[in-house]
Amino acid sequence: MEHINEYKHIGDKVVNKYNIIGTNLVVYNAWEPSSITGKHSSITTVDEKWYGKIGTSHVPPALDALPAGSDERIKAVHAYFEEEYAEAYRLIVEAFPEAATGTRDMGDIEILHK
Repeated sequence: MEHINEYKHIGDKVVNKYNIIGTNLVVYNAWEPSSITGKHSSITTVDEKWYGKIGTSHVPPALDALPAGSDERIKAVHAYFEEEYAEAYRLIVEAFPEAATGTRDMGDIEILHK
């Protein structure tokens, strides 16, 4: 498989499609505007602008204030990230419709090409 590293812009967001070199695995992920000191744990640059990976942002202060380890916090944080991942999947499929049949995991979609 030849090297793939493609970006598509959707509004102010960016969707990336790339392959793992030496494999037939293609990975898709979505990014939103951020900064090097922004709210995301995974950042990159595209066209000299900073982006944070959707699904890697810090939880909002209201969720962070919930008691650590409590059922309420665990459920709320889980729901927060599921919404983030759903937004990433929506953007990925909009940019690359072939990704709709891929395996979804924590905001990424993966497809193994034969």
